[in-house]
Amino acid sequence: MTAVEFALVAPVFMFLVFAILETSLMYVVATVMQGEVALTTRIIRTGQLQQERRRHHGVP
Repeated sequence: MTAVEFALVAPVFMFLVFAILETSLMYVVATVMQGEVALTTRIIRTGQLQQERRRHHGVP
């Protein structure tokens, strides 16, 4: 009887666990991407990107 109950409950439980994990992973990825885009935008808008390129290539 216990094996039958497990067979009925286990797939639903595993689906919920993996759905929660997948949602959490997507949230982390979206948060990291948003932060990196904001940082890159700030670097481009303040001109720091071109200053770094000049320094890297030895242009005054």
